[in-house]
Amino acid sequence: MPDKTTRFTCKGKQIHHFVWNSTFAEYTVVPEYTLAKIDAAAPLDKVCLLACGFSTGYGAAINTAKVGIQTCRKYAHRNHSHTLKKAIETSSSHRRPTQPHVMQVKPGSTCAIFGLGGVGLSVVMGCKAAGASRIIAIDINKDKFAKAKEMGATECINPRDFKKPIQQVLTEMTGHGVDYSFEVVGSTDTLIAALASCNMNTGVCVMVGVSPAGSTVPIDPFLLLSGRTCKGTVVGGWKMRDSLPRLVASYLEKKFNSDLLITHTLPFDKINEGFELLRAGKSIRTVLLF
Repeated sequence: MPDKTTRFTCKGKQIHHFVWNSTFAEYTVVPEYTLAKIDAAAPLDKVCLLACGFSTGYGAAINTAKVGIQTCRKYAHRNHSHTLKKAIETSSSHRRPTQPHVMQVKPGSTCAIFGLGGVGLSVVMGCKAAGASRIIAIDINKDKFAKAKEMGATECINPRDFKKPIQQVLTEMTGHGVDYSFEVVGSTDTLIAALASCNMNTGVCVMVGVSPAGSTVPIDPFLLLSGRTCKGTVVGGWKMRDSLPRLVASYLEKKFNSDLLITHTLPFDKINEGFELLRAGKSIRTVLLF
């Protein structure tokens, strides 16, 4: 718990809550501010995915990367006073604000998603929802490609099929590097590849996967010097207490279909079978029922 205490014991020994929730418990005690009230009509065996996995990947695309939009400073110029005066005059005549504004980029934004687990596939769905026209899904498990295409990927590639580094493959495929890349594996080597696969001037790399504790990333400074951006995301940039009810409402309105992530449903006493399916790369998400 936040105060370093626990409400669980087993055979007289204290057991600590997992991320303040311990969702494998039939009954639990959680901090009040971790609760969010959702529509009673929502099926819990479906919307359970929205609490972390789906929301993290989907939000990484539409919140953190903001696929499909960019900030445009219309009046950037070294002669600031002259430019500001011109901006005000233009704004007055056209009744438009002079501050930087957000606008849609030209059709053809490209995305590359490294890792096609439940979170990575949710990134694919988010990129599609945001309007990306080219979504390249990357994984060493080809069995996941059909699911990725079902969710919106336009192309699927396996790094092991190439003798070249995957960042070089992506640069050659796109001609200039992708507009947005997402590292959803949790590997420092993959993060470097994802960053290097971006457009050298305007590309955005989003770190979604969690690397092992204590790991470091030896990045060539020139990957960033030319203009690339690397940023991270936690739970897809949502403020979950406010956002989760809205995500559930969107699910009920069929604005997205997170059900596609559920490949297996098992009784709780077969939880170890669920983990084996996960380790073998045969499941995306397994829902356990009490």
